[in-house]
Amino acid sequence: MTRSRNIGAFCQAYSFVSSIEPTTIDQALSDPDWINAMHEELNNFTRNEVWTLEAKPKGARVIGTKWVFRNKQNDEGNIVRNKARLVAKGYSQVEGIDFGETFAPVARPEAVDVGPGGSTPSRAARVAVGSTAFLHLVAHIASPSRIEVPRIADFTNPSARLVMWQAFWYLTWCIRPLDFTKAIRFLLAYATHQDMKLYQMDVKSAFLNGYINELVYVEQPPGFEDPNNPNHVYRLSKALYGLKQAPRAWYERLRDFVIEKGLKIGRVDTTLFTKKMDNDLFVCQVYVDDIIFGLTNEELCKEFGNMMAKEFEMSMIGELTFFLGFQIKQLKEGTFIYQEKYTRDLLKRFKMDDCNLIETPMATNAKLEADESGIKVDQTLYRSMIGSLLYLCASRPDIMFSVCLCAQFQADPRGSHLIAVKRILRLVVSKGASFELLGYSDSDFAGCRVERKSTSGGCYLLGHSLVSWSSKKQNCVFLSTAEAEYIAAGSSCAQLLYMKQTLLDYGVKLSRIPLLCDSESAVKLANNPVQHSQTKHIDIRHHFIRDHVAKGDILLRNVGTKEQLADIFTKPLDESNFCRL
Repeated sequence: MTRSRNIGAFCQAYSFVSSIEPTTIDQALSDPDWINAMHEELNNFTRNEVWTLEAKPKGARVIGTKWVFRNKQNDEGNIVRNKARLVAKGYSQVEGIDFGETFAPVARPEAVDVGPGGSTPSRAARVAVGSTAFLHLVAHIASPSRIEVPRIADFTNPSARLVMWQAFWYLTWCIRPLDFTKAIRFLLAYATHQDMKLYQMDVKSAFLNGYINELVYVEQPPGFEDPNNPNHVYRLSKALYGLKQAPRAWYERLRDFVIEKGLKIGRVDTTLFTKKMDNDLFVCQVYVDDIIFGLTNEELCKEFGNMMAKEFEMSMIGELTFFLGFQIKQLKEGTFIYQEKYTRDLLKRFKMDDCNLIETPMATNAKLEADESGIKVDQTLYRSMIGSLLYLCASRPDIMFSVCLCAQFQADPRGSHLIAVKRILRLVVSKGASFELLGYSDSDFAGCRVERKSTSGGCYLLGHSLVSWSSKKQNCVFLSTAEAEYIAAGSSCAQLLYMKQTLLDYGVKLSRIPLLCDSESAVKLANNPVQHSQTKHIDIRHHFIRDHVAKGDILLRNVGTKEQLADIFTKPLDESNFCRL
């Protein structure tokens, strides 16, 4: 499909976004929202003077292009923008012809050490050089959901120079989000100690700002070929996403600009820039196109933001709240980081969003071993879980040991190993660090020996604080445990909705408030409008909870009996359970 290159009339300010994420160019071209997104991307090319359309030179190497489509979400998981990215097929580039140096610093050159012993080529391993110049065997996270398994450098080679060369050669390909989280935590700790407010900004289409020295030709964008010159190609003046030299070109452009403005590059971390201002220290931490900066003087921070906006096109400037999957809250009491959205997405991806909760990542008597007689499990799924949990360790040190223990069995995972990993996932959902409302609902079926009525119990937490609770005998005699639990959940739903309205006065808006119930039948009854012999007699007023579950006001989930905090409000407990609760 061919479309005109006349994109000057495109209006970037549009109010609606598509919830569909196309997988092909044809799908995108059938959706007006994604057509707008592609026009916006091509407008960026025009404004940044990235390329020039020319006749294809004889014998010239031409690199292909493709569109990549992603829905951008905010810290609550809502889609706020359709992002179309035109990328070059950099895998077809030839070193020495299409590119030279490619290394661009992302974080300080330290690796996550998993110990030097017991390594085999089947493990996810790579050579790296730490700040102490010792060689370590390390595991690198290529992305939050994938472990990269490259070949291992030859440790037995007697030539130290060769080993060091291999180490830095592999460093060129290295992407280490866990390393950078150390720099972020360091910066957050410093800012909190100095009572400094941190801000963030995002450079729009950052790689398009970097200059390249090589002569590179790329194909015209699919779906947007020039109708008058369909066989022409673009000669690049600046970098394009997907080119191997693009990260380095962008970093050099940004580095040179901020140094010219008086900032000093870090001696160890070359993505950190500072500037002494009277008695204050201005700090600026860079992660590709994301920038965090701060100073106790907010006016000077605004000046820095304006300075950057004059040189580069910025798509976001504001207080630091969400960065690389981390949700960040800067309060008077301190700065808090958590990964609630990432955790929710993780559980949804692995189909565990309705799992029972757990209090510890691993049983104290758990002894994981090779388990060669156990049932084999999907190796790709297992590694994906491990990679995701390792990324989560950046804000959850309490699961680090358990995750690393499970990571030792990626070469040949068995059923027992998968169970252990899923237990960790059950823990991460149960311990949120956010200021959220959470309810527990329980019932003791026919506990009253006189009237044979059941007792409803409920408790409600705001953050980690218990703020409301109840214990009440139900008005009617019900015929089953599921029915009694369903009625109790309805009462708890009403209390949560009341608290939700109260929180609006504090400026806190909530949706899909979790309500935990230890009856799987009651949960299914609330989530599905079933009618059968055991439930058809239930009074319609008790289906109040079903309506609010359908609206998305309440998220009713199952919880294990031992993790049911409302149990203490429904019946007498023995000493151990009473003290535990």
